[in-house]
This record gives sequence, C-alpha cells and structure tokens, in this order.
Amino acid sequence: MDLELRTLRDSDRPFIYATWLRQVVMGYCVGYDDVKSTKALYHKHYATIERILSRAATLIATLPGEPDVILGYLVGEKLEDPQARPVVHFLYVKGPWRGNGVAKFLMGDLDPN
Repeated sequence: MDLELRTLRDSDRPFIYATWLRQVVMGYCVGYDDVKSTKALYHKHYATIERILSRAATLIATLPGEPDVILGYLVGEKLEDPQARPVVHFLYVKGPWRGNGVAKFLMGDLDPN
C-alpha cells in the first residue's frame, strides 16, 4: 500500500485530541459510568497531550495525493542520547486501516536501525 507522510497541521489537532483522549478514557473507564471522573480524566490528559505535542514530532500517514485524509498518526521523539531508543508517546490508526502496514510505516521514521 502506498502512503504519504506529513507533519502536524493546526487543523489536525481536534482529531488528535479526540482520538487520543477517547483511547485514554476507554483504558481507564472500561465499565465505568461516572461522568465527573470521565470529565476529570479528559481535562487532566488534555493538558498532558498539549505539553507532549508542543515538544514531540507528530507524523501523519495519508493517502497519496490526499493530505487531508488521515489514516493514522504517531507522536514521538528521538532523544538526544544516540544510545537511547526513540520514545513513542502515542500511535493511532483508524480502524478500517489497521492491519495494512500504517503503523509500521509511521514507526519507520523513528526506527534507529
């Protein structure tokens, strides 16, 4: 499958926050219905995501020639220590595109080998 890679645009931010926060809340609140706690999780993690996005690289996988069609994204950073492995803060691939190599494509840019 042919894919293209681009960097984060301001117009991508709502999608990034929505998908990342949804996964965080699903991970913490499986079978949990307390709306106040869910809102608190969103608020806390929104600030964390904001800090990470301000310093980390965000790579967006798109269809060739269609940069607005996001298939998935990776938020990560290479550390200054050349011996250290890159840090992946979050990786997301839309459901219909999972199993098609999108995550490998995104990870390829961070792979130290």
